[in-house]
Amino acid sequence: MKIKPTPQLAFWLILVTCILLFFIPSVFSLPGREFFNLSSEESARIGNAIGGITAPFVAILAAILTFLAFWVQYDFNKEQQSFIEKERFEHNFYEMLQIHESITQSLKLDITDAGSKVELGNGVVIRKEGRDVFRLLYDTYPISANQGRAKGIVIPNVKQYIGLRDLFGSSVNCFDIYESNNAVGILDHYFRHLYNIFKMINEHPGFDDKAKYEYSRIVRSTLSQYELILLFYNCLSSHGEEKFKPLIEKYTVFNNIRKDLLAKPDDVNKYADTAFDLTNI
Repeated sequence: MKIKPTPQLAFWLILVTCILLFFIPSVFSLPGREFFNLSSEESARIGNAIGGITAPFVAILAAILTFLAFWVQYDFNKEQQSFIEKERFEHNFYEMLQIHESITQSLKLDITDAGSKVELGNGVVIRKEGRDVFRLLYDTYPISANQGRAKGIVIPNVKQYIGLRDLFGSSVNCFDIYESNNAVGILDHYFRHLYNIFKMINEHPGFDDKAKYEYSRIVRSTLSQYELILLFYNCLSSHGEEKFKPLIEKYTVFNNIRKDLLAKPDDVNKYADTAFDLTNI
């Protein structure tokens, strides 16, 4: 068992030492039956001898107490430094969360149809902002795919998918289409910033895994279901598979994801169980 130097420990050491120093001379100066006769010449010589014997111990005790005083101060300074580092981290952490919320709220996406009679202006049929953009992209937004070439010329609009759910549910190489789609590109800043929040948590040297999980849980709680779904597929693409996906699995980011919203039920097998199961933490 490790004994930690504390002011209480120092107090008891001083108290015990003082008691011993008070009684030891009396005990050693006993001339037989005369229990506390310290006035004789023999007792004086014994007292001088005891003084010489106890002096080194008193010096050693003083050194120990000095060491304890420095150790307590060192321990206090270390705790203060840890507290300051945690405050600095939390300031940056919550500031990054606020920035991420601003990025989310600034998202805008339109579905346009020049021939539509029901318009919001400039051919806009549907306009979504903020978190509604994720659902629009996943369920409704038309995703065009060029699947072939004729004499070196790209054949346009060979196939059009109704939202990313339809695309990811198809048998084509969906991630090539996903990564090159302009509408999906508006989320690049969103995903980069979100990744950097998790990266900051993961790389903090002063936190154990439990503390890191608690901060990642705070981030996860800010994500809507459709944000989680698009994050799920983004981390399977080349944009997130190498760096972001391991953090998702490490911190159980998909613990509350609605698996019924996935394009295919067996897509869950593309992640380790730790991405979903809280008991693995």
